[in-house]
Amino acid sequence: MTPKEKAIQLYLKFRNEFPVLASNIRAKKCALIAQDRVIEVLEQAKLWANYGSATWADIDNDLQYEIQVKQEIGKL
Repeated sequence: MTPKEKAIQLYLKFRNEFPVLASNIRAKKCALIAQDRVIEVLEQAKLWANYGSATWADIDNDLQYEIQVKQEIGKL
């Protein structure tokens, strides 16, 4: 899934949770908050990468992907 596709998917999940009035703005804010949390967790995971099965490079690749998803959410 591309970052743009994931951004749209996350946005739509939140958009469907709110009434029509102002739902676009709220959905975007919620999606950005959720994506910030994903990025935060991955940044923390990089500190522990040598202690688990994931390598630092694997986590960094995931982190870069999630940052791109956040950028795409911002464009919606």
